[in-house]
Amino acid sequence: MVDLIYFGEEKRAWEIFDKYYPKDYQKEENRKEIKSILRQSKFYQALKRSN
Repeated sequence: MVDLIYFGEEKRAWEIFDKYYPKDYQKEENRKEIKSILRQSKFYQALKRSN
């Protein structure tokens, strides 16, 4: 999933997350945490600006 996000396939990455992540295993909390980490990642932010 992270590879897809870093390669500009964020929509596809979240589709995979939704498909394979267990619904009863703190799914939304983990989604929020992943998004928070991406917002703080200088590498990810630079990739987003370059696209």
